[in-house]
Amino acid sequence: MKKRFRHTTVSLIGLIGLDLSLAMLADCRNIGDTAKERLAAKPPNPARFVKQSDWGVLDTETGLIWERKTDANFQRTMNWEEARLYARALTLGGYSDWRLPKPRELKKLFDSRYVPTVSPQIFKHTLAWCWTSKKMAFSKEAYYADFTTGLISPAHQSTAFYVRAVRDSRKNQDN
Repeated sequence: MKKRFRHTTVSLIGLIGLDLSLAMLADCRNIGDTAKERLAAKPPNPARFVKQSDWGVLDTETGLIWERKTDANFQRTMNWEEARLYARALTLGGYSDWRLPKPRELKKLFDSRYVPTVSPQIFKHTLAWCWTSKKMAFSKEAYYADFTTGLISPAHQSTAFYVRAVRDSRKNQDN
């Protein structure tokens, strides 16, 4: 009987571990793509992007306005928390409702015709790795977009990556 109890305890611990693993897998589901999916994905039409002066680019398909980096600010990297605070404090073009983009929003910028995977006609300065707003469950990691590979992947929140803030053009201005 004692042996059976120990076996049951180990099995329960194993099941708890399995539950956590499944939760982490569910958290990652649909974030990244396989290489085959990336190659099959239709690249964005450059005509859907409209330059908004030097500060932003409007994506007419999604209604999102992307921060357009300048010569003065494109090389700055920061950890995930700094990136989140930077985006929230950003004021560009008279708008102050900027934020970190969701993984699926950054994926819409991937263009497999280019390396890095973003059109130089759309963005003057291409950033290799950009933070997203999504944190991993049960972890000190958050997702970032890798424009060198076209993948969304997790990294420790202390890692220094670039930020490309975004705002929804359909929302009312909050300032």
